[in-house]
Amino acid sequence: MRIQEEHGSQATSYMRRHVSEDIGQNQARSRSQDAGPGAPGRAQKPSGPRGPKKRPIYRLWEYATWRARMRAWCNQIKVGLLQDESDPTEPQTYRVIQAPTCPIDSQSTWLTWWEGEAIPRPSHIAAAEKVAPGSSELLDLSEMRTCISRHFLALDIVNTRFRVTGRPSDYRPPQARRLLTGLNGAWLSFLDTEPPAQTSRYNVVNQLGHTADELLAGYVPPTEMPAWGGGNPARWMLPPGAVYEHNWLEPITIPRFLTMLAASDCFQHPRFVELWAIDLASATLTIRTLIETGGKCPPGSSMVRMGFAGFMYMVATSAFVAPRDHLNGPDARRVAYVVYGDNTESALENLNLARDTYYNVFAGLGISETALRALNGTHWEETLDGAFSAARARL
Repeated sequence: MRIQEEHGSQATSYMRRHVSEDIGQNQARSRSQDAGPGAPGRAQKPSGPRGPKKRPIYRLWEYATWRARMRAWCNQIKVGLLQDESDPTEPQTYRVIQAPTCPIDSQSTWLTWWEGEAIPRPSHIAAAEKVAPGSSELLDLSEMRTCISRHFLALDIVNTRFRVTGRPSDYRPPQARRLLTGLNGAWLSFLDTEPPAQTSRYNVVNQLGHTADELLAGYVPPTEMPAWGGGNPARWMLPPGAVYEHNWLEPITIPRFLTMLAASDCFQHPRFVELWAIDLASATLTIRTLIETGGKCPPGSSMVRMGFAGFMYMVATSAFVAPRDHLNGPDARRVAYVVYGDNTESALENLNLARDTYYNVFAGLGISETALRALNGTHWEETLDGAFSAARARL
């Protein structure tokens, strides 16, 4: 009897470890064939005292984007090491490890990072930051400074179906509202009556390396701005029909502004298109989170209750979540006409550009369209092990 009890206790202990420690191991590792042996006689990189690893403790099964974040981080490191020879679809292990400034000298460590099956040491993250400045923001689960970080956060929030502490229904709405505040901050350079301070993390210069005037190149502000309009000419370069959809007292109006911006012809600078496309996708996922957690009404009924904003949400969803040909289909076109009227054709052209830009930017980070659609889709598994190893979490 005691033997059976001990055996049952051991089995229970193993199952508990499987959830908390081995949750990432149920995905088969795909090892690249370019992982060749190290060069003979190669000097080891100085690593300093080993000591405890002191990694941050993340409950990674709560975050659907961890593998995608790690893949994007690895690709930014590769660009810093290999420049134009970096291939975002391959780990290129041998070439990475042989690079003089590579932050590690272990092939297995690099491949584990590439598969997103580990949390890097803080010392490794700091070393990688010297190779690829700003890359560490991809691993910060609460970061919102860049449009890429904001979108990863939006994907995490919309995919939260369980939490170890607290209920997802209590966690998701406040996080969605926090992200809406971040989106408002990100567009202050275009929406505020005064340009944000240069030290602001959300100043568009600190996000993209360009001023608002550069991103709106070719546009000339009106010769006479209203006396009460402040000193930010970028606000007056954008179409009033989009700008007046935004209310700084209501952060939730930022999706309306971003959606109506599609009817403008200001998308000349590729970085401006990138900022707009990815933030519009993030705003769309944030609204979806609020709809899903807003009560017992079905999603269709919730969109009807949203009024004009519901049609805007449907247009944006057609651009980023629906199949590629849906945006140009008759149903999406009818909805777009309700939103844009006579500007429907130009708006659809810009939304197609936004969709292509969105998927191309993440493809450059090694995240395929299939993986991204699985993350921003409307399907999920609600089991603890299944959710983290589901198709939406694979690359």
